[in-house]
Amino acid sequence: MYPEPGEKLIHEEEDFDFLDVLDGASSQLASDGRDYVYALLSHPSATLSDGELIVEPDYTKTKQHVFKDVALRLIEETKSLRILAVVSPNKDHLSNDGFPTWLPQWDGLRENCPGSFKCRLTSNLSFAAPGYDPPLYWYISAGKTDLHVRGYVVDVIDEVTITIRIPEHSLKRPNDRPFYEIENWPLPAAPAFRSRQNSDLKSRLSEICCTLLANGRRKPLEREYYDFCRFRHHILSCASVFDGKTPRHPIAPEGFGELCASASLAKQLHFIPEIVLANCNNRKLFSTKAGRLGLGSHLVESGDLCCVVHGCSVPLILRRDRHGYRMLGAAYVQGFIIGESGPDDGSEAFQEQEFVLF
Repeated sequence: MYPEPGEKLIHEEEDFDFLDVLDGASSQLASDGRDYVYALLSHPSATLSDGELIVEPDYTKTKQHVFKDVALRLIEETKSLRILAVVSPNKDHLSNDGFPTWLPQWDGLRENCPGSFKCRLTSNLSFAAPGYDPPLYWYISAGKTDLHVRGYVVDVIDEVTITIRIPEHSLKRPNDRPFYEIENWPLPAAPAFRSRQNSDLKSRLSEICCTLLANGRRKPLEREYYDFCRFRHHILSCASVFDGKTPRHPIAPEGFGELCASASLAKQLHFIPEIVLANCNNRKLFSTKAGRLGLGSHLVESGDLCCVVHGCSVPLILRRDRHGYRMLGAAYVQGFIIGESGPDDGSEAFQEQEFVLF
């Protein structure tokens, strides 16, 4: 999903735009949903290149109207579909007929505990693979809110874990014991995904480590892996499963002895609760038909599609539904780099198509 040292990392101040401001402020409170936009209009980035405000405050407009106006102006101004990566589905995401699934609901992101995973996907840190510069394509259906875009299906989701849900009281005090309760973490399921059994156990555990950290590496740093072992060791210790009789546990498939040895080398600098919580809360681990590992929203199910949409620099999860596709948010797909990865069936390129997002 992200480049390794051979690729290019771009971090330019001029890339900072009103989307970053909206994203950064979405954890704040406002009694009127429209004020998640209007309260930020004094920020310099709210003034576009033509000298006009991105939107004018108008409380006769509905919240949906305001959010849609902002989204379209951002697409036009930035000439990208980066805004799609900001969508963070809430519990009503698929049942709210007033909002298309591709449109960020700025007043609903707080409940999803937006954190480093989402911010890393959407900030002005952009990852560009060499040679990947497809033309931007989009339009809105006349009289509707359907967004037409182009891209391709990368893979199909095969299996998913339960949703990682950390108790609310642990969000404020992540070092408390409830954070490590074994039922909060679907770690036993991930190494057992069917499509990934051709990989050796150490590789599977390493990729789980990278995915939970969303670190963008093909392999974890040694110190990251030791911290991951310490994290699993702590979960098992809190569950009191080290009874000295059973040599292994689904969370420690390599065996207690090897886990303890690796955990003893941890510095606890990388795999710390705050980082893991920000990346993982309200999300699921998933495997794909081609054997990839990923992290996606709580709505992701078997059969959903991992897709690349031209103009958006991260993979998106789409679901076929009626006349088009519903968008389930961005995904972290371990090892997948847009512009470099090709089809697993040996084809030279993915098959480009139009997606109608509604």
